[in-house]
Amino acid sequence: MKFPLLRRATALIPCVLLASYLVQSLTAEAQFLGHRVQRESHQPLSALIASYALTNIPTVPRDTVPISFASENSTGPAGHKSIVLAAALSAVLPGLGEYYVGDNIVRGMIFTGVEAGLWVGMIHWQQEYNTAQNSFYSFSGTHFSKGRYTQHLDSILLSDTQWVRQLYPANHADSNNIPSINRAEATLDSLKQIFPYLPDTDYTHRLIDPNIDNQQYNEMISKYWQYISGWDQVANWHTAAFMRADAQHQADIANDFLFGIILNHALSALDAAFLARDHNSAIRLHGDLIRSTLPDGSVAFIPTAYIEYHF
Repeated sequence: MKFPLLRRATALIPCVLLASYLVQSLTAEAQFLGHRVQRESHQPLSALIASYALTNIPTVPRDTVPISFASENSTGPAGHKSIVLAAALSAVLPGLGEYYVGDNIVRGMIFTGVEAGLWVGMIHWQQEYNTAQNSFYSFSGTHFSKGRYTQHLDSILLSDTQWVRQLYPANHADSNNIPSINRAEATLDSLKQIFPYLPDTDYTHRLIDPNIDNQQYNEMISKYWQYISGWDQVANWHTAAFMRADAQHQADIANDFLFGIILNHALSALDAAFLARDHNSAIRLHGDLIRSTLPDGSVAFIPTAYIEYHF
C-alpha cells in the first residue's frame, strides 16, 4: 500500500477507544449502580442507604437483613495481584496478565486470539513478499545483462574526443568488474557537465555489486532509467519495476501486521495493569443499626451497611 502510516493510524483508532473504555470503566460502573438504587427506591437516597440497598436480599424482611461485616482494615479482595507482574506478563504474551489476575479471563482470551491472528497474518504476507521478491530477482536476472550495460557505456565513451581520452583511458568497463563500471558511470557523469548534448540520460548513480547487496542491485536496475540499456526490452524494464513495487507492497502489509503485534502487546499490558488495580482496590465495609419509626408507630432498628470503595 502507498500509505502505510495512514493504515497504521486508522488501525490505532479502535485501540485508543478500547484503552479509553478501560480507563473509565470502573467509574462508569459505580455511577450505574447508584442510579439503579435510586430507581428502585423511587426517592433520593443517601450514600449509606444506597450502600445498604446494594446488599439487600429481597426475600428477607428489611428489618432482619443479615449482613456480614468485613474488617475496617481490609485492603481488598483476597489474593493480592502485582500490577507490575500482570503488565509484564501481558507484555510478553498478550492475555497472560489477564489470566494471572483471573477476574476477566474473556478479555485475556481476546488479546491472545488477536495475537495469534496477527502472527498468522504477518507470516502469510512475509511469505508472499519472499515469493514476489524471488520472482522479481529471477526475472531481472533473465532480462538484464551487465554486459549489455557496459557495452553501451563504452559505445558512448570510446570516441576521438579529447575530453574523453583524458577522463576515460584505454581500459574499458568490464561487466565482471563493478569498479570499472562505476568508473565509466562517473566519467559519463562528468562528461555530461561538459557536453550536455551527450545521448541518453544522466549517469548519477553507481551500480551496486550484487554479491554485496543483491536487493539494492535489483532495485537500482529496475528503478533508474540510467540502466535501461542493460535490458533486452524496454517493456521488461517496466515489468520488473512493477514486480519490485508489488513485492514491496507485500512487505508493507507484513510490516503493518508487525506493528499490530507490538500494539497488541502494549494494550494487553495496559489492560492487565487496570485489571490488577481493580482487583486490589481497597473495599472497606462496616455497618450500624438505624433507628426508624414504622407507619404503625412501632420502632425498628434497620441494619445498614457502609461501603467505601477506593479507586
